[in-house]
Amino acid sequence: MAITLANLDFSPAVTLFDANISVGTGRLELGHTAERQALLHELDRHGVGRAVVYHRHADEVSPIHGNALLRQWLHPDQRLLPLWSALPTDESLTQITELHQAGLVRAVRLSPAAGLPFTPWIFHDLLSWLTTHDLPLWIALPDRDPAALVATLRNYPQLRVLLTEVHYSHALIVERMLAALPGLHLELSRFEPLDGVRRLIARFGVERLIYGSAYPRYALGPIAYYLHHCDLDRAQLTQICSGNLERLYEGVAS
Repeated sequence: MAITLANLDFSPAVTLFDANISVGTGRLELGHTAERQALLHELDRHGVGRAVVYHRHADEVSPIHGNALLRQWLHPDQRLLPLWSALPTDESLTQITELHQAGLVRAVRLSPAAGLPFTPWIFHDLLSWLTTHDLPLWIALPDRDPAALVATLRNYPQLRVLLTEVHYSHALIVERMLAALPGLHLELSRFEPLDGVRRLIARFGVERLIYGSAYPRYALGPIAYYLHHCDLDRAQLTQICSGNLERLYEGVAS
């Protein structure tokens, strides 16, 4: 399928597996994410085969409510894969534990709903549970203080983390975060500095970089177009656009 950017038609050369899409209705009615079939049509139009999705109510109302609504979006076709949201509360951890016992949890997303500071004395139970069950954690970088992220996550060296909605304005800090946290991965929604992706690959390898759009916060197509014009070889492009997420989310060997 072709992505249309202004008057430019673009067809991705590799499979796209999107790491970060929010679904459902909310305060911001953006894009085609209020109804499952409309979202699938939009994914088809942009050449996206599958996507990891969370429900917008997890941020705007509560993770408990958002996760209940997310179950309605799941389907045996496995095109939309669940990203369950959580907060460091007994109720939230109980819900996530029950979902995990039902075989439904492959990754968890930290909800910003309560605005809690990211410190071990608040988040230990959740971070420890994720580490014990070897489940990766999605954290939106714009929602958190980078210094607090590094300071806290250093206490959980086995925890795999995907920083989402990484923007070109974060270019000066993400290299230092990757160096400080070996289990850290970046979702590249708007990471578009000149030669920025190649610079990260040269220093850290390609395995920690992951394609995601953060749709509908950002447009669905631009980061895919950008990655296709970073002078990457096909193997590198494939890893970023699907392989690394398959390994992180699904446990598929690269």
